[in-house]
Amino acid sequence: MDFITLPHLRAGHIPVDAAAGDWGAGGVAVRRVYGESIDSARTVWESATAEGRPDLPMAREAIEQLADAVGRTGGLMIGLTGMKEHDDYTYTHMVNSSILAMAQGRALGIDGDQLRALGLAAFLHDIGKVRTPLDILTSRPRSRHASSRS
Repeated sequence: MDFITLPHLRAGHIPVDAAAGDWGAGGVAVRRVYGESIDSARTVWESATAEGRPDLPMAREAIEQLADAVGRTGGLMIGLTGMKEHDDYTYTHMVNSSILAMAQGRALGIDGDQLRALGLAAFLHDIGKVRTPLDILTSRPRSRHASSRS
């Protein structure tokens, strides 16, 4: 099978430092930023629910840290987006969307304030769901192939 060469995209291995665990020395800080960003996403979501608007200073601070981490260790940050924490799905999705958007933006040459605006937009892209009843958000659509036969 032939592969298309895309010079603006790079893939590789995440270096592992056995002394620092599976994620290596840089991974410890990246995991901390990722975890703190999920906590920030929870706070932003809860403020939108309770007060009718997201906590933008908290969102911007999370984006600053994520943008810095994506710039320094993009591969590690992108690797974390594959993690799924079902209890915190909404917050994890907010953070993952921001990381992936900023990583793609950097690959396209976007940086600085524009990169952070892109990250913030991705972080808040589902914020309108705070007004949607939970039973609707968590319900699964019936398959169109499902039969009503007994």
